[in-house]
Amino acid sequence: LENSFVSGNTSSSVQHALLSDTYRAASLSFAHLDGAQSIEVFFNTHGKRFYEYKIYESLSRHYLQQERYNDAASTLEHFVNTHPLDAHAPAFQTAAINALRSGGFDSLTLAATERYITYFDMHSPFWSQYHVTASSPEQQKTADALNTELKTHLSTLSTHYHDVAQTSGNSEDYQRAAHWYRLLLDTFPDDAQNLLTRQLLAESLLNAHLHADAIRQFEQIATNTQT
Repeated sequence: LENSFVSGNTSSSVQHALLSDTYRAASLSFAHLDGAQSIEVFFNTHGKRFYEYKIYESLSRHYLQQERYNDAASTLEHFVNTHPLDAHAPAFQTAAINALRSGGFDSLTLAATERYITYFDMHSPFWSQYHVTASSPEQQKTADALNTELKTHLSTLSTHYHDVAQTSGNSEDYQRAAHWYRLLLDTFPDDAQNLLTRQLLAESLLNAHLHADAIRQFEQIATNTQT
């Protein structure tokens, strides 16, 4: 597909337009079949290609233009599920989250954000593959982008569940908020905002009646403040 446009005297802008039109035409064909599942079947049958992600991306854009936000998100997440170690996977999951948010699907947006953490947090195979000591420039670029997105999503989840806990006053809700604050601290131990994050973690633990854990966090805050 793509090789047909990379040779000859075609200018880069025209080449890009031709490729975009090709991806769009292909995605429309899949839209009339079974969407993302049809894309998966096609490439499993005819062989993997480096431009697969472009077809999924184009199909999701088609759905977004039709305001089919859930379908757009499902298409993007289908790619993530079938290509879990692809460098584009984190950005696709974030795009799925944004599509659901645009559609006003608050509960689905929250669930998709939590899945992002499951797919790409510091305990995931994706993290292990791209956060390596002797990484290539491409791996480092992917790792840096992941760090930015992961921090954003962890912050979103911790803030959300803290807000829920403050509204409900429920101990279990405070424990849930503490979970996300702790994961944020563990993932980014040198972040400039960690003192505030630890304070919020300590307060969540205190409100969850986990007093011993809360004291340890308050002691850590005091130690870090003095140094």
